[in-house]
Amino acid sequence: MENYVSRADTYHKKNEIFIIGGYMYYSERRPIDIGTYPKTENGPIIIVNFDKKEDTVRKKFEAWGYFIYEAPLTEKQINDYELRISRDNPDVIALMTEQAQSVGKWEDMIGLAADKRFTRRYTAGSYTLKTERSIIDTTPEEMEKRYNLAVRVLVRHTGSNQK
Repeated sequence: MENYVSRADTYHKKNEIFIIGGYMYYSERRPIDIGTYPKTENGPIIIVNFDKKEDTVRKKFEAWGYFIYEAPLTEKQINDYELRISRDNPDVIALMTEQAQSVGKWEDMIGLAADKRFTRRYTAGSYTLKTERSIIDTTPEEMEKRYNLAVRVLVRHTGSNQK
């Protein structure tokens, strides 16, 4: 079984296959072992443990492995076990898409070059995350930082609290 999981994980990384429908959390701080992750009614349904710290699929950080749950963990569970949320989780994608609305307006307002943008215009007044290879790697932390900047500038520029 261990050999199968190892081969499956290598295949997923090599071919950049992302688990759809689940909620993935990485163990950055310690190897996966008993007591290093929350056990809930929603999982984990998959546990992938690496022999050593390895690059994640998007190569933004290293982890000892990851867990997939059927439902999101609570903020307390994530903090208590020092886990890192995957950028591909449905709730993270939804939040980043919402943030893209303010970020897109700000990027338009300052005339940000296309290769530096995190967003692209989807329809009139609506934005989506860019899907080009270099931008799909945008982390939730990077998007949050740009979102906070965009909101501050937009509030100052428009004189309102509209995001």
